Amino acid sequence: MIARQGRQPQRTCIACRRTADQNKLVRFVLGPDGTLLVDYRHKLPGRGAYTCLSRECLEKAIEKRQFQRSFQGQAEAASVETLMAGLHEQLLARVESLLGMARKSGQLETGTNTVLDSLKKKGKFAVLILSEDISESIGKKLTTVAARQDVPVFNMLGKNRIGQLLGKSERSAVAIKVGALADAILIELQRLAEMVREN
Repeated sequence: MIARQGRQPQRTCIACRRTADQNKLVRFVLGPDGTLLVDYRHKLPGRGAYTCLSRECLEKAIEKRQFQRSFQGQAEAASVETLMAGLHEQLLARVESLLGMARKSGQLETGTNTVLDSLKKKGKFAVLILSEDISESIGKKLTTVAARQDVPVFNMLGKNRIGQLLGKSERSAVAIKVGALADAILIELQRLAEMVREN
């Protein structure tokens, strides 16, 4: 489809038939062996089939054999669990990549005390990421301050992994400054949280 200037190309979910901007749907392509592959970033070559970012649509697409129909019978059978795991992996990789970009461009602050102090300045941060293994008392303190400032909070990864991504030792709190990069990170984190809720 040809996109009008300033608009995203539209695609239709093969399960629920809802039409949406291409970047709001998940793209699937066939590997050389007929394996169904998740193409979250829409970069792999070949014909694509699209679904909503929901377990329900994936289940329906598999149950109704919509992938086989879209790929003219060449798609190997795939399980919902396999596709959801592939999608989760790619979403996580996308968030990690965006965090790396935020670090390189100076768009984030790390460390519990630094983040706690900085969070008190209204309008400075768009999102707060806490490690999954943060201590309960520190997590509660940060979450309370973030809530007062209307900053959404997400728990993901361990302290070690967050530290590795940021080129530092363990980190249990990362605050992303307001801006386009923060908006992109927030979208991906919301998608990731939605996926976790569905599983």
